[in-house]
Amino acid sequence: MRKAITNLIIILLIFANTGWCAETVKVGLIIFPPFIEQERGRDKYTGIAVELIGLMNSFQGRYRFVTVTTSAPRKQRDFENGLYDMMMFDDINWGWKGYPVEASQVILRGDGEVYVALAKEERGEDYFSDFRNKKMIGHIGYHYKFAGFNSDPGYLKKTFSMQLTYDHGSSVRMILRERGDIAVMTRAYLFRYMSEHPETESKLLISKKNGPGI
Repeated sequence: MRKAITNLIIILLIFANTGWCAETVKVGLIIFPPFIEQERGRDKYTGIAVELIGLMNSFQGRYRFVTVTTSAPRKQRDFENGLYDMMMFDDINWGWKGYPVEASQVILRGDGEVYVALAKEERGEDYFSDFRNKKMIGHIGYHYKFAGFNSDPGYLKKTFSMQLTYDHGSSVRMILRERGDIAVMTRAYLFRYMSEHPETESKLLISKKNGPGI
């Protein structure tokens, strides 16, 4: 069953859940722009993950994939409670160590995440090499490589003076308003934001380094 699903769908993470013997497969969705997004003021999700689920349902009839809303802080708890069976655009290092899960090979690769700061004349790539005396900005519940994948808000605040937001747009605006020094977000989201707000491109310094969780 697991092998069939692995070969069937383009995903980043597949969970080993006995509930998969059923026809319906519940797919957990976490906001991860631009791959998974929620329309403002509506309980409706959009993005490539939703499109993939539609495609998976359209080209076969053996499994029916349905979406289940969860969040980064509670995704493990919801999984343990059986609320969903699998997840897209996740990583085994993002809080899944010790859980009965299996990860597929990475089939769909993105640009990963990048560091973002306010552009200033004296700043360059080396600005992102040392976080001491800098205020970081991240997304609540996310696991960052530079933090040892520890998503605990208390740890992040104490160690990295990190402020946590619920969306990447807020992180960009905080950088522009100098309410933080370095933000972390997906490269794909940042480039879309700059295309929608071209006046911000020259104001932002973007790290050359990029990858899952940086």
